Amino acid sequence: MCKTYRYGCGIAPFLFTLVNSIPNPTETNIDISLTDVDCEHLIFGHWRMGKILKEKNYKNYNLYLKPVEPNKLPMYDKKLDLAIVYEVFEHVPDPIKVAENLKNQ
Repeated sequence: MCKTYRYGCGIAPFLFTLVNSIPNPTETNIDISLTDVDCEHLIFGHWRMGKILKEKNYKNYNLYLKPVEPNKLPMYDKKLDLAIVYEVFEHVPDPIKVAENLKNQ
Protein backbone atom coordinates (compact mmCIF):
# COMPACT_ATOMS: atom_id res chain seq x y z
CA MET A 1 0.00 0.00 0.00
CA CYS A 2 1.50 3.33 -1.07
CA LYS A 3 0.74 5.90 1.65
CA THR A 4 0.47 9.27 -0.07
CA TYR A 5 -0.07 12.56 1.74
CA ARG A 6 -0.92 15.84 0.06
CA TYR A 7 -0.58 18.85 2.35
CA GLY A 8 -2.34 21.94 0.98
CA CYS A 9 -4.17 19.88 -1.64
CA GLY A 10 -6.80 22.35 -2.78
CA ILE A 11 -8.66 20.57 -5.59
CA ALA A 12 -5.88 17.93 -5.82
CA PRO A 13 -4.63 18.56 -9.38
CA PHE A 14 -1.28 16.82 -8.87
CA LEU A 15 -2.81 13.69 -7.32
CA PHE A 16 -5.48 13.63 -10.03
CA THR A 17 -2.70 13.46 -12.65
CA LEU A 18 -0.73 10.89 -10.63
CA VAL A 19 -3.71 8.58 -10.16
CA ASN A 20 -4.56 8.87 -13.87
CA SER A 21 -1.03 7.84 -14.86
CA ILE A 22 -0.77 4.54 -12.94
CA PRO A 23 -0.82 1.76 -15.57
CA ASN A 24 -2.51 -1.07 -13.60
CA PRO A 25 -4.95 0.52 -11.16
CA THR A 26 -6.73 -2.75 -10.38
CA GLU A 27 -3.44 -4.14 -9.04
CA THR A 28 -2.40 -1.00 -7.15
CA ASN A 29 -2.97 -0.40 -3.45
CA ILE A 30 -3.06 3.28 -2.57
CA ASP A 31 -3.76 5.22 0.60
CA ILE A 32 -4.36 8.95 -0.01
CA SER A 33 -4.72 11.67 2.61
CA LEU A 34 -5.91 15.06 1.36
CA THR A 35 -5.12 17.82 3.83
CA ASP A 36 -5.87 21.53 3.63
CA VAL A 37 -7.75 24.22 5.48
CA ASP A 38 -11.45 23.39 5.75
CA CYS A 39 -12.95 24.91 2.59
CA GLU A 40 -14.91 24.04 -0.53
CA HIS A 41 -11.71 23.31 -2.45
CA LEU A 42 -10.83 20.48 -0.06
CA ILE A 43 -14.32 18.99 -0.30
CA PHE A 44 -14.23 19.20 -4.10
CA GLY A 45 -10.74 17.65 -4.18
CA HIS A 46 -11.97 14.73 -2.07
CA TRP A 47 -15.00 14.20 -4.33
CA ARG A 48 -12.82 14.47 -7.45
CA MET A 49 -10.29 11.90 -6.18
CA GLY A 50 -13.03 9.47 -5.14
CA LYS A 51 -14.63 9.78 -8.56
CA ILE A 52 -11.43 9.11 -10.50
CA LEU A 53 -10.43 6.19 -8.24
CA LYS A 54 -13.80 4.55 -8.99
CA GLU A 55 -13.71 5.37 -12.70
CA LYS A 56 -10.19 3.89 -13.07
CA ASN A 57 -11.33 0.74 -11.22
CA TYR A 58 -8.96 1.02 -8.27
CA LYS A 59 -9.96 -1.88 -6.06
CA ASN A 60 -7.75 -1.33 -3.02
CA TYR A 61 -7.70 2.28 -1.91
CA ASN A 62 -8.34 4.43 1.11
CA LEU A 63 -9.14 8.11 0.65
CA TYR A 64 -9.00 10.38 3.68
CA LEU A 65 -10.11 13.98 4.06
CA LYS A 66 -8.20 15.83 6.80
CA PRO A 67 -9.15 19.47 7.33
CA VAL A 68 -6.59 21.37 9.42
CA GLU A 69 -6.21 24.74 11.05
CA PRO A 70 -3.90 27.02 9.02
CA ASN A 71 -1.33 27.21 11.83
CA LYS A 72 -1.50 23.58 13.00
CA LEU A 73 0.05 20.56 11.36
CA PRO A 74 -1.58 17.14 11.16
CA MET A 75 0.18 14.17 12.70
CA TYR A 76 -0.16 10.64 11.39
CA ASP A 77 0.28 7.31 13.08
CA LYS A 78 1.69 5.63 10.00
CA LYS A 79 4.82 6.05 7.92
CA LEU A 80 4.39 7.95 4.67
CA ASP A 81 5.76 6.76 1.33
CA LEU A 82 5.17 10.05 -0.46
CA ALA A 83 4.49 13.56 0.83
CA ILE A 84 3.51 16.17 -1.75
CA VAL A 85 3.82 19.82 -0.78
CA TYR A 86 3.95 22.54 -3.41
CA GLU A 87 2.66 26.09 -3.53
CA VAL A 88 2.14 25.79 0.22
CA PHE A 89 5.23 26.92 2.10
CA GLU A 90 4.64 30.58 1.31
CA HIS A 91 1.23 30.35 3.03
CA VAL A 92 2.26 28.81 6.36
CA PRO A 93 3.77 30.81 9.22
CA ASP A 94 6.63 28.36 9.86
CA PRO A 95 7.58 26.42 6.69
CA ILE A 96 10.61 24.83 8.39
CA LYS A 97 8.31 23.30 11.00
CA VAL A 98 6.06 21.92 8.26
CA ALA A 99 9.05 20.37 6.46
CA GLU A 100 10.42 18.86 9.67
CA ASN A 101 7.02 17.44 10.56
CA LEU A 102 6.70 15.79 7.16
CA LYS A 103 10.24 14.43 7.35
CA ASN A 104 9.44 12.76 10.67
CA GLN A 105 6.28 11.07 9.39
